[in-house]
Amino acid sequence: MDKEASDNFRTGATLPLAFGLAIFISAVLLFSVQPLVGKLLLPLLGGAPSVWNTVMVFFQAMLLAGYAYAHFSFQRLGRFQPLVHVGLLLTAALVLPFTISPEESSGLQSTSPALWVLIVLAKSIGLPIFVLASTAPLLQKWFAATKHPSAKDPYFLYAASNLGSFGALFAYPLMIEPNLRLAGQVNYWTTGFWLLALSIAGCALLQKFHRAAPAAIANETAESPRIEPVSRKTILKWLALSFVPSSLMLGVTNYITTDVASVPLLWVVPLGLYLFTFVIAFSKHSRKAEETSSKAVPIFALAVVFTMLVQATEPVVVLVLIHLLFFLFATLQCHLKLANSRPPAAHLTQFYLWMSAGGVLGGIFNALLAPMLFSSIIEYPVMILVATLIGFPIREVRNPEWRFALPPIYGGAIVILLCGVAAAFIVMAGGTSIIAANILAGVVLLSCYLVLRRPVRYTLAIATLLLCTILFRQTQSRVIERHRNFFGVLRVVDDRHKPIRRLFHGTTVHGIQSRTPERKCDPSSYYHPLGPVSEITELFEQSTLPRHVGLIGLGAGAMLTYSKPDQKWTIYEIDPAVVRVAQDPDFFTYLRDCNRAALQIELGDAPLPLHKAPNATFGLLYVDAFSSDVIPMHLLSLEAVQLYRQKLVPDGILAFHISSRHFELEPLVANLGKALGLQCFTSTLGDLDAKAIADGGFESTWSILVPPSQVPAILKQASWYRVVPKEDSPLWTDDFSSLIGVLRF
Repeated sequence: MDKEASDNFRTGATLPLAFGLAIFISAVLLFSVQPLVGKLLLPLLGGAPSVWNTVMVFFQAMLLAGYAYAHFSFQRLGRFQPLVHVGLLLTAALVLPFTISPEESSGLQSTSPALWVLIVLAKSIGLPIFVLASTAPLLQKWFAATKHPSAKDPYFLYAASNLGSFGALFAYPLMIEPNLRLAGQVNYWTTGFWLLALSIAGCALLQKFHRAAPAAIANETAESPRIEPVSRKTILKWLALSFVPSSLMLGVTNYITTDVASVPLLWVVPLGLYLFTFVIAFSKHSRKAEETSSKAVPIFALAVVFTMLVQATEPVVVLVLIHLLFFLFATLQCHLKLANSRPPAAHLTQFYLWMSAGGVLGGIFNALLAPMLFSSIIEYPVMILVATLIGFPIREVRNPEWRFALPPIYGGAIVILLCGVAAAFIVMAGGTSIIAANILAGVVLLSCYLVLRRPVRYTLAIATLLLCTILFRQTQSRVIERHRNFFGVLRVVDDRHKPIRRLFHGTTVHGIQSRTPERKCDPSSYYHPLGPVSEITELFEQSTLPRHVGLIGLGAGAMLTYSKPDQKWTIYEIDPAVVRVAQDPDFFTYLRDCNRAALQIELGDAPLPLHKAPNATFGLLYVDAFSSDVIPMHLLSLEAVQLYRQKLVPDGILAFHISSRHFELEPLVANLGKALGLQCFTSTLGDLDAKAIADGGFESTWSILVPPSQVPAILKQASWYRVVPKEDSPLWTDDFSSLIGVLRF
């Protein structure tokens, strides 16, 4: 082998490996830090599901800024661009490690939570993320300027980027979060950033030594067909095909985290699938994937619409799986169309720039605009319908053997009419038999397959069914108040069959009150007189503890039915909309008519205002806050429980509402008690019987932590049992927590 052949062999092996490795490392860093900063922010915002959507908007905006920098700096700086970028990378490394401290939350009262999140992230980690975001397009552009045989089509490196992103996202909840403290995660990430800086510097040197000769570039340009500028129509196509998957991803994430828990484990699944579709779309197997996904999209669209028509809430695992499968195939179709429309390497950075712009617009639409424009989560079903239409691989098809075919406008009108009538029947059937309504909805949806070869009519059919069903239900429902903000959607709903009023946060009931005057002060739902709360109150009343009660989480205010004239209650609530609804007698009257104690409400996430309260002031402290289906993790950390104990008198009672369909928290609470020398007792039903449940009582699980002096009194209550701490059970701290160890299997 002569010297030239040897050099070409080494170049062919070294360049893709070096550039691919650098892009892979940058992707790992970029997408492992997203759940990390989200987890750092969650405790400051009460565990709200919207935290992740806002974090996503920030990272999408940084991607757009990074792609814009990659596009314009390469044009303006030419050969000096690699040197400038390495300098910028080293500058960003010098500001690490980053921190997000609780003191940052002091600005929350003067601005919107979403804007506050964006400002804090920009200040703490904006420059490193900006530099990381520009890595993939820049290195692909550098590679395209080399004499490597694959330089003409460097898009294969994009698969390395998405593979790194995909791996990092799933490694975080499964490997990183359960094994590393937050401080350790930040330190390892900083080390990785320095490693990336060295790797990119090496790529800059390789690019310099293996750069294609100017004469070769000129000859290749002269021999190549003239590259046309990108048209406005193509740019709009790129924007649309990146907007829809981005919006759909945030929509399905909000759906999952609202019904289960706002945790990294559930954040990363939709984002991981989103990135995985990019890997497939830019791979050699894209044609086969297109055939599969084009058949799957209309099928799973029917399944998703069915769950919405019948208002299904169980089983959660099946529902989540249906939504994720539709999201996977619909997003894959969009990204396949995007990849098929990619331009030559000369327009590479422009392609990534507009693709990123569409993603940012999708994020802004869901996280920032939708909460202001809509009072319910309407953006998600809208994107489902749009993605269904895009998911078809063909245009309207007419069979030449048909002797009769309706003009499009008449065909569409008939579809709308038939589906509108069907929706009315579904709603009417639901008033008498839920099973009959569900069967009817399934039959009607399956009949939509008659127009499967007409994508517009097919999408129009399921859209009409969904829209009309929602509208008809609203005319029959008794939603008297609906409010949406950063913390979610609140609804005040009157029952159609019983004289009761419910407060919903998302799909979770946060309080019930009877509208019968003589029963308006009867506590129900989780606070029924025959349940654990009543027994906790009785234990407190029989003690000589101070009459000051603390409550974290207001809800509709039903807990105040247990208040006494000689008591003082201090309530901590993070959501101002909850406070407004609970205080307005047009909605609930617990605070006005049923409270008998001196009352003070503190707005904000509980640990922050609790720090200002005097030590040893409470005799009883309830922790009754929920984010989705579980108590926020930061309220069950060792530091949080230490804070609660500081504010309680030495013999005080600490009570946790830990009801959850998906997580078993009793062992965790027991371990927290062991760490502080406290005994843990748990009650699930108390004396709650079938009649109490029929009257509006909910089964609920409560755990209490008490000092040894309170144990004899508790043992007199037959429904309470001691929870023995286990060595293999988790112990959460502000620096370490994971829901993996408390999942119900």
